[in-house]
Amino acid sequence: HYSTFLTHGHEAVDCHGDRLPFKRKVLVSCIQFVKPSAPQWLMHMAIAHSLTHMNMKSFEFMVWIAGNSPCVRRLVWVLLIISFIIFLGLFFGGVMLEFV
Repeated sequence: HYSTFLTHGHEAVDCHGDRLPFKRKVLVSCIQFVKPSAPQWLMHMAIAHSLTHMNMKSFEFMVWIAGNSPCVRRLVWVLLIISFIIFLGLFFGGVMLEFV
């Protein structure tokens, strides 16, 4: 929660120490930091750049196809409506409440 950052009202937990039970239900997230290196940064930046570029080009291609074909435009609308109905069903069924 954002108030934890403002008030610093948290208790430090040693992830490698003994696992003692808490008084109430809490979530503990242990993070291990890795040493940064320039080749690793460049590799991840290149992968992110190429994935972003691929997503933009595929979106441009789909817009071009859907703009020229009424059948594909209807298909996109049907898929959008079906996806929205499935999302609503999962949300009100309680499955999506874990992620929202």
